[in-house]
Amino acid sequence: MSPTFKAWLKKCKGQVWHLQSKSPDSYAVWHEGSPDSAADAGVHCIRCISDKYLRSRRNAARFPVFPIVFIGNVFMSLHANEISPEEIRKLSEEFETRPLTDILRWVWDRFGTRAAVGTSFQGAGLVMIHHAVKAGIPLPVFTLDTQLLFPETYELKRRLENFFELKIEGLLPDQTPEEQAADMGPELWNKHPDTCCTMRKVIPLQRKLETLAVWITGLRRQQSDTRQKTRILEMYHFDVLRDQYILKLNPMAPWSRDAVWAYIHEHGIPYNPLHDRGFRSIGCWPCTRPSGDGENERAGRWTGFDKSECGIHTFLGESI
Repeated sequence: MSPTFKAWLKKCKGQVWHLQSKSPDSYAVWHEGSPDSAADAGVHCIRCISDKYLRSRRNAARFPVFPIVFIGNVFMSLHANEISPEEIRKLSEEFETRPLTDILRWVWDRFGTRAAVGTSFQGAGLVMIHHAVKAGIPLPVFTLDTQLLFPETYELKRRLENFFELKIEGLLPDQTPEEQAADMGPELWNKHPDTCCTMRKVIPLQRKLETLAVWITGLRRQQSDTRQKTRILEMYHFDVLRDQYILKLNPMAPWSRDAVWAYIHEHGIPYNPLHDRGFRSIGCWPCTRPSGDGENERAGRWTGFDKSECGIHTFLGESI
């Protein structure tokens, strides 16, 4: 705990009930009335603060002073006692015939902002976000910004934020492409694409999932052979050391490509113009090419390598 934060804590005459100091300069503060369990505390978080915030006199003057019960980082991953494997299997079966909006309403009502939509702006993700916005379900949305996306993808992000009137959080890797080249050699994606994907996508996602109980994806069974067994609701043992879990909600799993694109055109949702040029699945520009109608949707990814997944949907291992 930093000296700046200790000084503020002393001013508040607070009591440290529990501390998880994964980040040295950012804390979440809970007031009296917070739950006894750190596992449930996240939903009662009133503000995240940092040393930089406290060093500002203007902010320090505005920040409330109150008895502190809990101080720690914002860890809101799922704990095993929140939902049983039996309930997950039952819900997953029920969701096969439930409308998409009902599924999104369920996750919001049960988990609130501990659930978030992860999107790469493929068609399925856009349909899902549109359903949520239309129904007034304010689920947070994030995307993995590898810094190697097509210019059309960055422009689409801007258009979608305006269209949906929401902010899409971009998750960045630790290194810029230039720093990665200096450290690992130029064009790592041409030599070791799995390593490149891990550094630029998997690790940033892992950090994000530490703050979530539910990761909502746009996976569809029709996309590739590796996704045919995708269930609508799955649970993974995300952090073995802390015994934390993550729910993975795949509400678009039963949707066909034709159904997705019919919905997008019907509702005038902005989409990536690369789709009109034969790109059926769009990732980073060095590793994406157009694919033909006779190929599966992800055939245009990582041409020349025995690779069909970037790793974000496989690093968790087998679902429980």
